[in-house]
Amino acid sequence: MLNYIFLAILFVCSFVSYDYGSSKKQKEFVQYKLIMEQKLKEQILANKQLEGKIISAQRLNQLEKEREIYSITKRYDSIVSSLRERPTRTDPPKVTNTEATTTESARAGSTGQQLFREDAEFLIGEATKAMILRQSLIDCRKNYEAISGGTY
Repeated sequence: MLNYIFLAILFVCSFVSYDYGSSKKQKEFVQYKLIMEQKLKEQILANKQLEGKIISAQRLNQLEKEREIYSITKRYDSIVSSLRERPTRTDPPKVTNTEATTTESARAGSTGQQLFREDAEFLIGEATKAMILRQSLIDCRKNYEAISGGTY
């Protein structure tokens, strides 16, 4: 009979100690969970602030890009309007002495003064497209730098 009482006391003690240990672990887990939730909230807030900075930097870059493209377009329009005075393309010029003309033009170089209106408009249009693409590339690099935090 004494064995049964001893076993009963042992069972009760083990149950109480198990309950004490599990409640202690539960409290530690709850505290850990609260700490992690607080850190998560802080990280979310920091990420939102960083996102706001990136978005504002992108807006500024976009405005700068639009101003530059507007400037490029205005230059293009003014140059094209100045081309209205140039002669249009007609029949090819008659060249009598090809060798002499080639040598003279090679020495003089080409400045674009001799271009017909259509040719000049085409070249100016291509140069304008290249400048717009260049500005877009600059804007893209600025956005990349803002997002990555590094330099390109």
